[in-house]
Amino acid sequence: MALPTPPPDPFYAAPANLGDYANGAIVAERKMPNPPGLSDLDTWQLKFRSTDMYERPIAAVTTLLLPKSRRVDAPVLSFQDIANALGLECAPSRTLFTQTNSLTARQVPALGGLLAQGWVIAVPDHLGPRSAYGAAQLGGRITLDGIKAAQNLRTANISRSPVGLIGYSGGGMATAWAAALAPTYAPGLELAGSAYGGAPMNLIKMAEGLGYGKPHPAFGLAYAAAVGLSREYPNEIAMWDNLTPLGRSKYLVSTPTQAYPTHRCSNGTALQTNSSRSIRSSRPTTAIAGPGSA
Repeated sequence: MALPTPPPDPFYAAPANLGDYANGAIVAERKMPNPPGLSDLDTWQLKFRSTDMYERPIAAVTTLLLPKSRRVDAPVLSFQDIANALGLECAPSRTLFTQTNSLTARQVPALGGLLAQGWVIAVPDHLGPRSAYGAAQLGGRITLDGIKAAQNLRTANISRSPVGLIGYSGGGMATAWAAALAPTYAPGLELAGSAYGGAPMNLIKMAEGLGYGKPHPAFGLAYAAAVGLSREYPNEIAMWDNLTPLGRSKYLVSTPTQAYPTHRCSNGTALQTNSSRSIRSSRPTTAIAGPGSA
């Protein structure tokens, strides 16, 4: 299994006793400078416990934007960023604070409008500690636990706030899963509503359309999703067994010591390749279907 390069920042590391925490419990917190272009707010990052798809504890991170003018129990919006990435350097908790022309940075003005109205915004790293792009059910879990962590921050005073969800593309998939999972995974969390777009409801059909049997210019997106899914479901998705020599050479580039040389956070996608010859002609597994798949 090819994993992303771990962040050098020790804040992201999982403590040995992580399993002792409940989902959504804050493991660590830190005050941050405000993201470029935003002012009159307090910015916090929270490390919290969530659970992966094998029911193992994982450490996840959310960035909490708290307007200074907010009222007690102000509206909370969990904003699932457009993160179609295999590298942890593209996690919103990092790209929010960069001066690059990233998709995250380009969405800051919209966030500023809501913050000016006193809304609290939580921005989770919904791809998780392995940057498992495509494993959107995991993103749903992290999103819900991130909201609980935000409510657990006493200085925020949002424990009884109405909560909404919004996201597009990779963030849309996490948003859709969070809305679908909330009644069973986080039954005590009440959601006022959710809005998402660009979220394929059947990833099998999307994968087939992006290069199953013939080349497609957006095949790199499907390939990146396959890599991400194999990180979260290594037992169910035997990525290596379904790769051609060309595909294996690209897969091996994503190791703990070297990120994809073509990786760019500015366009939201971790891998750019037009070669559908990377994957053998075999039907994708049903493990990648979305919450509304047929």
